[in-house]
Amino acid sequence: MDPDLVQVNPGLRMIAKILANSLWGKLAQRVGGTEVKYARTPAEFHQLIDDPTIETLDFDHVSEYMDRCVIRKKEEFSKPPETNCLPVAVFVTSYARLHLYKYMEEVQQVNGKLLYCDTDSIIYVASRGAGYVVEGEALDK
Repeated sequence: MDPDLVQVNPGLRMIAKILANSLWGKLAQRVGGTEVKYARTPAEFHQLIDDPTIETLDFDHVSEYMDRCVIRKKEEFSKPPETNCLPVAVFVTSYARLHLYKYMEEVQQVNGKLLYCDTDSIIYVASRGAGYVVEGEALDK
């Protein structure tokens, strides 16, 4: 990639960030999450309750014509998505964490106080006139 050809485009940057975050999330998607199902007939309700592959965590008779069920696939029937690639997901998150630690150390070097950090951002305060953590517009800048 030629840095001289890179142009500022906030919309495209936002789309790229959303797509990248979605991709990395798919590489380590959790198995066995809960799901909410609605049954409109007694037969549908009993089909959910009696299904041997699912665990009913909660249900509520919302109205005379509808029941709300919170379910989860039993562990022995859950399969990880084919998109999962745990080694890549572990590497990416570990590398990002190490990169974030560098910025956390910079906050300490300017005698700042770290208030919050996430996978891609830090929030800190520092005394007026003190140094600051250098920001960049691209990875590792």
